[in-house]
Amino acid sequence: MGGFLERIIAWRTWVLTLAALLSLLLIPRVGGLRIGYSVESFLRTDVPELGQALAHYQEFPLPDNLCFFGWPEKAPFSPESISRLRRIEQRFARIPGVSRTMTMLSVPGLPKDPEKLRVALRRSKLFGGLFVSTKPGKSAVAGFLQLHSTARNNKDRRRVIQALQGIGREEGISLRLVGIPVLRDFYVAQVRKDQALFLPLGAILTSLLLMVWIGSFRLAFSVLLLVPLTLGWTFGLLGSFGAELTLFTSTLPTLLMVVSVADGVHLALRFREKRAQGQAAPQASLCALRETLFPCFLTSLTTAIGFGSLAFAEIPDLRDFGTFACLGVGIAFFLTVVVLPCLLTLLGTGRVDGGDRHPLRLSSRIHAFFASLTDGFLRLPSKPVLFGAFLVCAFSAFFASRVEENSFMSEDLWENSRVLQAVHWFENRFIGVSPGEILVVPKQGFSLKDPVLQKELRTFLDRVEDFPGVTRTLSFVDALEDGLPTSFLPILKKKPLALLGPRLLKARVLVFLRDVGSNQVDRYLAMVRSLGGKAKSFRARPVGLQVLANHQVTTLMSEVQDSFFFAFGLICILLVLVFRGLRFGLIGIVPNLFPLLITLGFMGVMGIRLRIVVVITFAISFGLAVDNTIHILSRFRKEIGGGKGVEEALQDSYRVVAQAVFLTSALLLLGFSLTLFSGFRATYDFGRLACVTILAALVGDLLILPALLRWKGTPRK
Repeated sequence: MGGFLERIIAWRTWVLTLAALLSLLLIPRVGGLRIGYSVESFLRTDVPELGQALAHYQEFPLPDNLCFFGWPEKAPFSPESISRLRRIEQRFARIPGVSRTMTMLSVPGLPKDPEKLRVALRRSKLFGGLFVSTKPGKSAVAGFLQLHSTARNNKDRRRVIQALQGIGREEGISLRLVGIPVLRDFYVAQVRKDQALFLPLGAILTSLLLMVWIGSFRLAFSVLLLVPLTLGWTFGLLGSFGAELTLFTSTLPTLLMVVSVADGVHLALRFREKRAQGQAAPQASLCALRETLFPCFLTSLTTAIGFGSLAFAEIPDLRDFGTFACLGVGIAFFLTVVVLPCLLTLLGTGRVDGGDRHPLRLSSRIHAFFASLTDGFLRLPSKPVLFGAFLVCAFSAFFASRVEENSFMSEDLWENSRVLQAVHWFENRFIGVSPGEILVVPKQGFSLKDPVLQKELRTFLDRVEDFPGVTRTLSFVDALEDGLPTSFLPILKKKPLALLGPRLLKARVLVFLRDVGSNQVDRYLAMVRSLGGKAKSFRARPVGLQVLANHQVTTLMSEVQDSFFFAFGLICILLVLVFRGLRFGLIGIVPNLFPLLITLGFMGVMGIRLRIVVVITFAISFGLAVDNTIHILSRFRKEIGGGKGVEEALQDSYRVVAQAVFLTSALLLLGFSLTLFSGFRATYDFGRLACVTILAALVGDLLILPALLRWKGTPRK
């Protein structure tokens, strides 16, 4: 290995030339990276039961192109309101990309006279609450439209939505739009907005922090070059394969920006130390690389394990997040141990020990402050520290026991976001905008036209509507009760409602259920399956996106938890093997259990529910937090191996690595804190929980780890 490291330094010109050529090849390919929020990615599943829940979309329309629109109208049936509604519907229908519209004026069978129309809608079981709201202070009109399949891409969908909003402004109405197309458009816009903020701001703040802390522009610049190279190579490769940046993967640039410099900081500070001792730049770079290579490999491996545990999730977007992150970590490690030492030999030839020669410089003051802080922590007696940590853990465990495991559809959005505000506006005036689906298939000897089946189905639907959270159902039975002759049932096959299958062999019931949480939806689905299995004339079961979405946030919650525990166990085994003993392996694990427990306690205090994004945070933060522990333990083992006592080994270990520990923790906090400004509440929660975890991990490394090493770190004779 030593010969290989020497060749890296000796061939530095060729190494840097090759890195430059690869950058020229890969960075332009970043343009091939797409940004989107695709329903199709959630529809991909290998679970047979879920495949059956989606099979009916071969006969019924997929709801991902259905949009609801509405606006306040003081007198919905006045001639002026009727004229405005007709004009707006006609203008909507002429927009390229809109395949069909439906309002109370275009529904077949409804009267055209405004007064008769009012009476008909008030009495209608099928259309009541769909198109008009006459609630006091909430009078409004609504309708829905189907986008053409050609408008599924981001550009055309954005064009259609902008055209709808433009017509609303021209007509002087307060137009509200909801539906999956609107949600997808909002997500894409927010991802782009977040990236436009996170990357430039993160790069500026990271640069300032490195330059101030390291005290050398050239050393800081060498480390900072790892950021564009890591991002360019990673996303260039992803762009080459046509990958998509989604809600999950949109946080990767910020994460990789921090991860890419974490190990580079240890290498650069060690190089700075060797240069201050008088070594030439090539020799200092080689010595620094030799001392940090193994710890950097371990930290990259544990970080990759933390990310990689998510690569086994069933959700494609989450699986992509774990895979892409592992790729980025691997690239960052390669650049750190191959390219950075070569950069240091070229850019680190001047004076890099200014902090020692100019004590008034800000970097020197920072180093002195954190050095004294570290000395203060090391002077604390072990037993009171461990006892205090035990009390804090007990306190955290009490609040952690209050954490609820539940997920809501709207919890990833801010309450004041325009999309969520529009959803609340519709739910307060109409029957809802997020229908679930029940598939009804007649048993042998029955048909949908059979009065016996229709009567039993009405009883079944009444039971469904009694479930807490269900606002109402829509079915072909409603149309029959409105007086529609059985011979006219085929008109209910038309989009966008499509309540009957093509050959009248199946029926679809739309169930409007409020956002009651995944636990309540589980009970609702179980109830529908139970009632549907007991029916004598038909079989009924819940189907569609609601079934799949609830599976993703319940069953997959346990899968993500399993992935985290797998990563945790693998890292524990790795530490035991690397440090050649159970004792040092456990010493390395305990300080990193502390931040996880603290974070769970913080969740209990703040009322944060346990959901997928939280477990993701644990998996990633644990992989990152253990990095500093590895650097400290590696140095401590080296000092102990040199014949030093525990106390002296502790002092020397922290003297060497403490500055890098503080700096990498500050960089992680800086990177995660940027996500606190995200347009997504899920990303915000991810950021603040990660910040709590990193802070608690720093406390564990500075207080708990030294105490454990004093207690059980004495080498065996």
